[in-house]
Amino acid sequence: MMVMRIAQRWNQAPDWFYTLEPSTKLNVLAEYRLHCESPEQKKTRQEAIKMAKMEAMIKKRIQP
Repeated sequence: MMVMRIAQRWNQAPDWFYTLEPSTKLNVLAEYRLHCESPEQKKTRQEAIKMAKMEAMIKKRIQP
């Protein structure tokens, strides 16, 4: 279903997404996700990224 919405967003045929290279598919999915994301979802995602980076830094410093 999402593939159909992506194709429609790009004004392409329904099977268009399946013809793309894997790296292009990833970029198209990321763009679609960012486009459809609400401000609250964006804030939550950014906070999760910050938290994961902080945890990785702490874990790296704790390891002998």
